[in-house]
Amino acid sequence: MFPLRSEFWFIKLLAQAKGRAVPRVEVPSLWAYSIKVVLALAVVLLIIFIFAYVFRKIRMGSVPFVRKKHIEVVEFATVMGKWGFAIIKAGRRLFLVGITEGSVQLISELDPKDLEEESFAKVLEENM
Repeated sequence: MFPLRSEFWFIKLLAQAKGRAVPRVEVPSLWAYSIKVVLALAVVLLIIFIFAYVFRKIRMGSVPFVRKKHIEVVEFATVMGKWGFAIIKAGRRLFLVGITEGSVQLISELDPKDLEEESFAKVLEENM
């Protein structure tokens, strides 16, 4: 008389007792629900990756509107392992510095005209 296999058998029972038509109840599909969950997860992961990418670019200083570089390493030459020499540009001035594992020493200030005409090795020889 009352099929117990139906998920909503009690609704059918109540409707029949009152002499009304049995309402049709739609059960959401498990596949549709799963697809919605997966898409929502993909959107959240995409937003996380976008924020991570932007924050990494800002931290590294490669986003043009964030800051300008006022100090940069123009050239670096390794002498022994972790030791070397570098030409550092600070504003419009150039400096030759010696770099070791524990310190950085100023060797001399360079003229920007010298770098345009000569190689790094020649400038290093003249200032040593």
